[in-house]
Amino acid sequence: MNALLIELILNSPVLLSKVETGDANTAETQNYIPGSAIRGMLISRHLKGKLGTLQTGDDFYELFFSGKLRFLNAYPCHRKNLERGLPAPLSLKTNKDDEETIYDLAIEEQTPDMLAKKGLDVFASQDISQKIKPRLQMRVHIDRGNRKHIKDQQNAVFGYLSLAAGQIYQAVILGDVNDLNNLKELVDAMPNALLGKSSQAEYGRVGLKAKIVPNWIEYKKGDEKSADKILVTALSPWLVRDPKTGAYSNSPVAIFGVEHYPQFSFVRTEVVGGFNRAWGLPLPQQMAIRAGSVFAYQYSAELLKVLQAFEESGIGERTIEGFGRIAVNWNKKEKIADFTEPSDKDNHSQSTTLTDKTDRVQAKRIVERLWRLQLESELTKNINDIDLSETIIPERAQLSRLRQIVLNALAENKPELVTTFLSGLKETAQKQYQRCRVHGLRLKDWLETNLSKTSDAFSAKSPTPVGGVNLDANEMAVIRTEFKLRYVAGVIHRMYQASKENGGKS
Repeated sequence: MNALLIELILNSPVLLSKVETGDANTAETQNYIPGSAIRGMLISRHLKGKLGTLQTGDDFYELFFSGKLRFLNAYPCHRKNLERGLPAPLSLKTNKDDEETIYDLAIEEQTPDMLAKKGLDVFASQDISQKIKPRLQMRVHIDRGNRKHIKDQQNAVFGYLSLAAGQIYQAVILGDVNDLNNLKELVDAMPNALLGKSSQAEYGRVGLKAKIVPNWIEYKKGDEKSADKILVTALSPWLVRDPKTGAYSNSPVAIFGVEHYPQFSFVRTEVVGGFNRAWGLPLPQQMAIRAGSVFAYQYSAELLKVLQAFEESGIGERTIEGFGRIAVNWNKKEKIADFTEPSDKDNHSQSTTLTDKTDRVQAKRIVERLWRLQLESELTKNINDIDLSETIIPERAQLSRLRQIVLNALAENKPELVTTFLSGLKETAQKQYQRCRVHGLRLKDWLETNLSKTSDAFSAKSPTPVGGVNLDANEMAVIRTEFKLRYVAGVIHRMYQASKENGGKS
């Protein structure tokens, strides 16, 4: 199979909502990027064209709707070799006392009491030797409605559980080399894209890098010679209908022509949907066989030949969007030892050093974003850890003036503006600053200590290099100064709110 491999570097969190989340105020992302989203991104670029003209000729239909090309889901990459991961078979279970050793119950039955009942719910490397687990992050947002007339009843708190920034996913497009070259030109023309929802809230920013690979292999097969049964694993959701009722089914018997072994099969279903940007409406919801489901069949050379024909085309509906991918006899090992995720330490020590200028700029942006996420967490914790219950808070007029000076210093990244202001305080203000204590220090001393160059605030965490690229000392100093000033501004804001709640009484 000829394939166009597209690396998607998540420069910001990406949110591709599931159909069912169980909470009206929470949007939970899928742990992969659907092939329909990849196709939609490329359709948008094709229609815009290089000169902004609309192109809807035969090439448009041939590329995106004829079925000649298949847009497979983007799955997370292995941290070391950037190999595309695949949904782990649901037949894999861990021992309760040893989570690093897994057993494939589709091959050999085990004592149920010894194994964890819950599936792994991870991705696996192409030889099922290591697991790949996508990183998720939760962010809380507030919809304030009319910002000019804010009322408590209008505020809506909701959360986004999204794919964390800094990860690399890989999408695959299968088809003719000439068609793949046309799509590669679309990718190369604009190396950045938006995917998913809430792009105005800084979600969905990804970097793109494409290459064409002839004779691409989707997975590494196990040993078929010693097989007494055939194992078929779903590498993406399947949409299969019952020919008698027309309803979606949880078994592919209508396609394969034989029934599976129930005792060695592990099947789950899920509801799938989608969104049509042209209509501005969600797609109809459908019941699909979940990716990772395993079907076991009695060994038959004839059946094996049928299944191998489906490996390239896929089965069921919406195969053009990546549905219906199958693996035949993917895993034939009863026991897999040391099924762990590669550590960050190993990944950094053996990672490839980027040399391309564009790639290094992109990598530096990722390093900064990831480091800022760590500092944001530390900032929130430090501000909330300040105990103001016994603090004699200065008057609100003094706090307002101090806060404005800190915000001015933050805008210019110059903490010396605050220290200059403190040195020129009048006697009345100095008395209030001396009475107020934060972490056992007088307010003035606390401010000067936290804003000094020798302060150890926000210095414990350092940015993690990506591809041999890191921030230089000056860039790190500027960012640390920014967070020091934001820390001070946050504490002052808490003091102001406490004074306001107490009616101005300290």
